[in-house]
Parts: sequence; C-alpha cells; structure tokens
Amino acid sequence: MELNDYSWNQHEREIKAAAGRLSTPVKISLNDDPALRETLITQLEFLTHAELMVWALRVAQPFLHYFDAALRSDPRIQLGETALKQRSAGQISAGALRQIGFRVNDIAKASQTATGKFAARTFAQAVATGHMRGHAAAASDYAIKTINLLKPDDLAAVRVERHRQLRLVQCVLKENA
Repeated sequence: MELNDYSWNQHEREIKAAAGRLSTPVKISLNDDPALRETLITQLEFLTHAELMVWALRVAQPFLHYFDAALRSDPRIQLGETALKQRSAGQISAGALRQIGFRVNDIAKASQTATGKFAARTFAQAVATGHMRGHAAAASDYAIKTINLLKPDDLAAVRVERHRQLRLVQCVLKENA
C-alpha cells in the first residue's frame, strides 16, 4: 500500500517509512489479552486510512448504547459520524474533523458514569481516526475499558470484544477487495 493511502497524516507517514509501523502503546489501564491486542494491531496495518475510519466507527457504534441515558441522542454523535464520512469523501479537512472531534469528546466530559465516559471516549477516538490513524488503536482500547467496567475481571468478555474487532478488520478488507 502507498504511504499516502496508509495515512493522510505526514507525521504518521514518516514514522511508517522509518519504523515499518506506528507505535501503539496502551495508554490506559486495561484488563486485556495482550496477544489478541497485538494480533489486532498487526491486522490494522493492512487497512488504508479510509478503511480504518470505517473500522473504527464500526467498533464504536455498539458502545453508543452505554452512553449515559441523557447523552445517547446527543447531536454531537451524528455530527461526529457525518464528519467522518465527509473526511473519507475528502469534503472536510483533517483540521476541521479534529475540531469536531474535540466537540465529540465533550460528550465524555459530560458523562456522569465511568461506563458512559469510556463508551463516549471509544466513539470520540473513532472520530479522531479521521485525523490520525493512531486513534484507531485507542478506540479499540477504550472499548475494552468499557467492557472491563461492564464485566469486571471477565477476560472471556474481553476476548469476545477483541475477536469482534478482528472480524471487523476482515469485513472491511473484504468489502474493499
């Protein structure tokens, strides 16, 4: 894949060219399956930036259900989804999407519950993927953090979510083959 397809962000393209792939350290405390996460990160390398945006949004969409009840129909959700589609179509700039991403992230700040906050961060990171592909790994990790809150100490539930994320990679690849 061409570097311009791999990432629309110059900094990420430079890292990819120099190191072979982006560094995607876990930035939050998780009860995770590290081997499955690494498999996922490896698989994400096969997606173009445009495909990765589709993947990240699909990862995040089921977590909208876990937003605080008062925020589940917040108009910033539709704003984020629309902006991501517009970015994919080249209709808005990375900078414009980034500004919308900040507004979407305010949903997490307005959340009253930990589950709602991390579910909202899952979605905000998915939207931010349109700016930089590195946000996709963060979206997947916030999804796992949400699972950790919903089902504490349940590694089986974590694995179910990681496997869902891996299946979504394959779905996106098949759709664009």
